[in-house]
Amino acid sequence: MANYRGEKASGFFLNDYLFKTVVPQMFSPEDKKEELTKALLDKHIPEMLSTLSKHCIGNSKFLCGETVTIHDMVVAGGILNSIANPNGRLGQPGLDAWAAAPENVKTYVANFSEVMKEYLDSRPQSCTF
Repeated sequence: MANYRGEKASGFFLNDYLFKTVVPQMFSPEDKKEELTKALLDKHIPEMLSTLSKHCIGNSKFLCGETVTIHDMVVAGGILNSIANPNGRLGQPGLDAWAAAPENVKTYVANFSEVMKEYLDSRPQSCTF
């Protein structure tokens, strides 16, 4: 059941959030970019974080238990690379959206950040994702 929770979360993050909302915004024509970015920040990111909170984050430290799996790399890593990254392409508006995340999602990502601290501290300081 724990692996199912991880598969459900990473599938949702990739298929229902990233591929349907982020990718179109990233590769949109310039005349559509502002509108799609606003929708991403005001609607899609809050909805994604709420869905993770209500339907994907369990009572364990990570999606599939007490250790990091590939599913955590997808979900928490994706959040840290894009929304919660001060050097990400969303900048401060992304950080503002992250600040409004449900507490259980923030705790989950903080747990992941603790495990991945060495990498996160040494990663490139810019992210185009």
